[in-house]
Amino acid sequence: MRCSAILTACALGLLAGPALAEKLSFAMALGNRQIGTLTFDGGPRAGRLLAVMDNTPLGVADGSFEAVTRARGAAVGYESRSRGSKTRDIAVTRAGGR
Repeated sequence: MRCSAILTACALGLLAGPALAEKLSFAMALGNRQIGTLTFDGGPRAGRLLAVMDNTPLGVADGSFEAVTRARGAAVGYESRSRGSKTRDIAVTRAGGR
């Protein structure tokens, strides 16, 4: 699903950068129609991105994507959950550059 790939790239870009102190919310639109929301909540040791599409035409691409990063000492964990027409869970831990 191409939409999942785009959301994953956004999550990695937002979550890998410096953490933001405030919660950010955006409307996702297709033309003049709002099809969902995107929320980013960052902190000094964790970040969360949640995208919910609940108003796509005919409900074809309705679903959600959530990505969370957490710093644990020298390690950083990343988990994502994609729910929609397909279900996908991903978990990665990075420590010491590996």
